[in-house]
Amino acid sequence: VTVNAEDATVTIAKGGRITVPTGTKYGYYALAAYDGTINMNSQGEANDVVLDGDIFATSEGTINLGLTTDKSKLNGIIDNGGTVNLTLQNGATWNNVQNNERYVLDYEDTGSGSFDEDGNYVGVSHVTNLYGGTTLNNAGTIIQTANSKLLEIDKLSGAVNVKYYHDASDPTSILGGDVKIAKATQGSNICLITNG
Repeated sequence: VTVNAEDATVTIAKGGRITVPTGTKYGYYALAAYDGTINMNSQGEANDVVLDGDIFATSEGTINLGLTTDKSKLNGIIDNGGTVNLTLQNGATWNNVQNNERYVLDYEDTGSGSFDEDGNYVGVSHVTNLYGGTTLNNAGTIIQTANSKLLEIDKLSGAVNVKYYHDASDPTSILGGDVKIAKATQGSNICLITNG
């Protein structure tokens, strides 16, 4: 789903599944807001949403996404140079792992990722507002694996779990990038857990 026109809006009021190709050096996105707004289950109703693909927004783009059931999943990064508001509640999961790379001359796709000195794309995630559960009992979970990079959250409201994985060959070593929260509302909670 893509918007690329001033004041353009696409609204998917219910749930659904979007799957895009993976393992490419091209910016395939499940949701992409170049200019305009995408709303998917943004009213927070109990609709199952499954996104197998990265999410992308430029400085002129806005995405409002609600993952609000235990069958709802985001499998991908949030490459955000604009505004992405995510609701993650009631057992929904976000596997923060990049699906596709971008080629170094793909300048129009300016989000939160960058290219290293060898021209390889480094996909980090950036969420503008993360709305968690009212308590940890109805929170959603962010999963950070060995392939997960930095996750930056401008503002956290509510409760969220972050699950990290152990290195199987060195169980005391935790895998996955940092989670940095710039600001949180009063009473917000974050619970760090591991897979072992």
